[in-house]
Amino acid sequence: MLRRFGIIFSLLITGEHNMALAQERTVTLTGTPASASTSWQPALMLREQTSASADRRRPILYIHGGTFPSANSVMFRFDGVSWADELNKAGLSIWALDFAGFGGSEYYPQMAQPTPSAGEPLGRAPEAAAQIERAVRAIIADTGAGSVSIIAHSWGTMAAGLFATQHPELVNRIVFFGPVTRREIMKGVPPLGPWRFLTTQEQHSRFVEDVPAGEPAVLLDRHFADWSAVYLNSDPSSGTRAPHL
Repeated sequence: MLRRFGIIFSLLITGEHNMALAQERTVTLTGTPASASTSWQPALMLREQTSASADRRRPILYIHGGTFPSANSVMFRFDGVSWADELNKAGLSIWALDFAGFGGSEYYPQMAQPTPSAGEPLGRAPEAAAQIERAVRAIIADTGAGSVSIIAHSWGTMAAGLFATQHPELVNRIVFFGPVTRREIMKGVPPLGPWRFLTTQEQHSRFVEDVPAGEPAVLLDRHFADWSAVYLNSDPSSGTRAPHL
């Protein structure tokens, strides 16, 4: 049984942290090509950030959502401070997984095509949950921790929740941040396809279009230029397309 289940809808990060103490590294989990007897297993990238005040035996794994990688979420610094910095300050070591097809992890072979084709979305929750399991077991082996706490965002809550039901013994605590909830089926919604391009302008619209009138923006305009640069750099081929995707 999980010790704690939490849902977070918003987070306010305050305070200062000495960034010079942050120690960052990346770890690549080796993939395997498809064969007659085995399915394709992607190479996955894990980021770790720790500091002198953080205990690596208390690891947290951050699981991103469906449209941008960990560099644009838990690791991104707003006015010089990231969520990872605050977690380090609280004495926790933070890890972040990029799902296959995102950031530093291996892309699906289908994504080598110049444009998306028709079909079902890649990386559904069962496959993503298996990637989380690989990440959690690697973190436990690296740190000696008995289990890992998880913070999952948006679409990532589906995969993280599935993983937690499959392997509760590997989970210390789990927190859902902006989780996906049930919605009535809407008419006229086009199929997603296996994968898709999102321009920086489309990303900006996703952050601001549903904010109620009079409420502060989810992502301030003064932060968006830096955020979008990190987003574009997460895909080496983005600079070859116009508009940038």
